[in-house]
Amino acid sequence: MSYHHLSTAERGKIASMHRHRCSIRKIARTLRRPASTISRKKKRNVEKGRYKSAKANKKYAERRLRCRPAGKLGKSKLISYISEKLAST
Repeated sequence: MSYHHLSTAERGKIASMHRHRCSIRKIARTLRRPASTISRKKKRNVEKGRYKSAKANKKYAERRLRCRPAGKLGKSKLISYISEKLAST
């Protein structure tokens, strides 16, 4: 079974159902997602008792950027070394 990230629409549905005091299991059934996924997302993104889908999307994007490797060009020593070698040729 492969994992698919929650869509913006699904986060909106979580926010709406959370406002209506629906249980985690009911939200999970509606979205056809595991209850553990909904629980984890609510724990991560609830502030002052409210789940805001726009803020959840923003946090998701920030986390996505942090989890990616910087890559070879993100290393200043390597860039300097390559620049020096290219300049000397």
